[in-house]
Amino acid sequence: MIHALRSLRDGGSKSRNYSLTPTIPQRYSKETNCTMATLLIRARHVVAVMAFTFTISNLVVARAADNIRRHSRTDHSHREWIINGHEATGLEDYKPPLAAVRAAEQAEHESELQESHSVDPAIPLSVIPLTPPNPKPSKRVGVIAKELMHEIYMDDDPMSHPPGIKPDWSYGHTNFQTGVFNALLDMYVPKLRFYLEVGSFKAGSIVLAANELKRRGQHDVSLVCIDPFTGDVNMWAWNKKDPNIHQTWKDSDPAGGVWIGMYGHDYLKMRDALPTIYPTFRANVLDKGHDDMVLPIQASSIVGMRLIRRLKNEGRISELPQMIYLDSAHEEHETFLELQLAWDILQPGGILLGDDYGWSSVRNDVNKFAKMMGLPAEDPKPWEEKGLRQLNPPGFEEAPPHPAVIVMNGHQWYLRKPPNSPDGWNVQLCFNNGA
Repeated sequence: MIHALRSLRDGGSKSRNYSLTPTIPQRYSKETNCTMATLLIRARHVVAVMAFTFTISNLVVARAADNIRRHSRTDHSHREWIINGHEATGLEDYKPPLAAVRAAEQAEHESELQESHSVDPAIPLSVIPLTPPNPKPSKRVGVIAKELMHEIYMDDDPMSHPPGIKPDWSYGHTNFQTGVFNALLDMYVPKLRFYLEVGSFKAGSIVLAANELKRRGQHDVSLVCIDPFTGDVNMWAWNKKDPNIHQTWKDSDPAGGVWIGMYGHDYLKMRDALPTIYPTFRANVLDKGHDDMVLPIQASSIVGMRLIRRLKNEGRISELPQMIYLDSAHEEHETFLELQLAWDILQPGGILLGDDYGWSSVRNDVNKFAKMMGLPAEDPKPWEEKGLRQLNPPGFEEAPPHPAVIVMNGHQWYLRKPPNSPDGWNVQLCFNNGA
């Protein structure tokens, strides 16, 4: 082989002196020389083709990576392309790994939120919940809130993350009465540590409670809010965006008709066909500077209250609520079930406070529960002395309040759990007796 290559280098005239086998005829030496030259040329062609293929492969990979980066940074509508692996032009069949997609979206989301606490309304909210558990400094000081944050959020404070939406105080309707709240604190729970609100909507009532507690110097109270933040039946049925429609009457004459709802309010603030109540709640709490006290739990009333009971039974939180504000679905029988679960987790001597006593569903279930429990009568005179006298909303005539139920100004009501009550309540027994 070496002799043949040398013969090619030195030319055909010297090939006779460098044949592979001197004894064979010269014609075999020439044939060998030609074969080796052909093989060498083909080898060079193969190397050239391989180099060309490698270059093209690098270009294709670079083009794909560039397309991914370009589409993940620009138009937000391309997020679906990234997730589903579709694009109008280009790499229609390319599907990047899900981990890479999540990482790209998270990087983009954090970059946007660094510029502003509020994301442009055109950005799909489906991007917002992608923030992974990443503990950040928390402002809260309440013991129970810290325990709950550790147990259910792995120390990742939900209020430490920007909500990705602007505050919205367009719904200013709340029956929470600060005078009643302060009177209950003074009379029954002067050293409040754990306040539970069931049904929070867009934070109207919990913000008022936080305002009063801070005014009283009680900054270390844990304000826990349980709500699925999906809206109730009325919110879905009445949800409209026309601000010119304030109310609707069943009959044409408002004086003789029945008011059936506020149709002009955008309760749900739909975006991407999903309610945005939860991020609005967080944005409103942050707007008023109460993220140091308020901790939301995005769960139904039943799931949330049973979770509180379970965590206490397992020794994962140190105490139960001293005051519970029940302002959730207002559906008959559902309110009765919520009353039982709230009573179960309320500390002895604590206050179960509620709203909308004027609603027949609420009124009937509250009175039925007080009767079933055999609760002692409460004296209304202190409330009259404080100027928080009882008014008679519709329905009082045919269904007066149970003696244990105190109603203030026709809306708010409360029940006091006797101080000698055992910790907890047999919910199954309560179900049977309340049938």
